Amino acid sequence: MSTSDAPYTLEKTRGYVVLCLLPKLNEVQWGDVQQVGNEIIPDLDALRSPALLVDLSALDYMGSSMVALLVRLWKAVQKKNGRMVVQSEQKMVTEVLSIAGLNSLWDVVPTRDEAIGAMKHAPPTSQNGPAEASWTGPIIALIAAVAAGWVWWTTHSGDPLFNDAKQSVYVLFALAAVAVVISGLTLVRNAGAARIVGGLILLVGLAVSVGGFQQLSAANAAPPVVDSDAAAAADATEQTPKPQLRIDRLDSDKKDK
Repeated sequence: MSTSDAPYTLEKTRGYVVLCLLPKLNEVQWGDVQQVGNEIIPDLDALRSPALLVDLSALDYMGSSMVALLVRLWKAVQKKNGRMVVQSEQKMVTEVLSIAGLNSLWDVVPTRDEAIGAMKHAPPTSQNGPAEASWTGPIIALIAAVAAGWVWWTTHSGDPLFNDAKQSVYVLFALAAVAVVISGLTLVRNAGAARIVGGLILLVGLAVSVGGFQQLSAANAAPPVVDSDAAAAADATEQTPKPQLRIDRLDSDKKDK
């Protein structure tokens, strides 16, 4: 990855390092994100006590690979007894950090001035101690997975939530996606019981997604539904003989008189 094409900028200034992650980083493959970490970490290792300011203000959203990169950088800083502060202006990015529980590891602030101020007062990472496991993510992921499983069951049993089975499957996919993404973040952030629960929820979300694909395939292959009452009425109408008009002859009536 050449410097001009790099999806980040790295600048050393006034006693700390500023790392700006650019939107194009959300478009690259997982291996390229890993390569970014391989390029940055040696620069951090060369410092006695690195002070890292990660600027996420250019990002509109953040994927799981980006979260994994931040955790990897934080571990490199922690190993050198350094400090790390994150600047994030976008609400969606900040919410991802909060759901993953990463805001308990670093100061997350919206402006550069606040980030610089937090950098000066942030204690070395070795003094922060292990962060408490956050159960917010696993709980949200569990609720989404249970809801997705319920939608799958109602559709599978022939009583979908919506008249259109495909619409029910799309709702299933949305809920399963929430469960998979949040449980994946839980695996990255947490340890111990929370990480185990996150892994189990991830498997459930993937399994429900597979079931949703099967239901969607079945819905696409199913013949159109015909109203049986309407069809029966149509058949009865076709089978009823039409009355024939008979014209009596006036001449025969006159003769009878």
